[in-house]
Amino acid sequence: MGILFGERTIQSVIIKDKRWIKTRERLMRAGFELLGQQGAGPFGVEDIASLAGISKQTFYNHFMDREAYLKELRRQSRQIFEEIVARNNAGVENPVDRLSQGVAIHARMAIIDPLHARFFSQFHVAALDEEAALNADLVADLEEGREKGLFRFTTIEAAVSLTGAVTQALVARLLELEHKAMVVPVTQEMLTMLLAGLGLPLEASEQKSVRMTNAIFMLKADKLAA
Repeated sequence: MGILFGERTIQSVIIKDKRWIKTRERLMRAGFELLGQQGAGPFGVEDIASLAGISKQTFYNHFMDREAYLKELRRQSRQIFEEIVARNNAGVENPVDRLSQGVAIHARMAIIDPLHARFFSQFHVAALDEEAALNADLVADLEEGREKGLFRFTTIEAAVSLTGAVTQALVARLLELEHKAMVVPVTQEMLTMLLAGLGLPLEASEQKSVRMTNAIFMLKADKLAA
């Protein structure tokens, strides 16, 4: 009987864990939809719980408060995109290519995954301690590029901030474009500005931007699936 009881207990825990995971997924999707549509405006836990189809108490079983919830949304929106960038950058040796491709991927995701892209465009900038792990690859690319004389900037902090701000602004602009035929040229233009701002010569910035943007926008969408 003891063994049977143990098995039932384990099954009960597994079922509870699956329900917990599904509820959390619903909560996260509700947050992406709410914040993507209206920003961090005047909505509360009641709005989140209602859209997710749960009670307020269930919300508090998952998050201490609204700020903890927003923090997790920020982390997930960054993580989704950064994992796709890391996967596609595997094997790319040139740090400028890796950075350029990363920005172009964020631009393409504005078309493929507007739900998460809209949230990213509004909430990309977070506290430094939240961003450190997710920025690790970007920092490595910037530092390697500077060591090789490809980039010229004063501080790594400024370079990271510039890259993040331009990428966020690019995604936001693409989401609002009425004519999708402009997506590629707008991406090329803003990526050129970023690379030049990081110290790459203008002509090289233009060439790199065109090549990397075209390469990413020619990829099949499933290559960029989360």
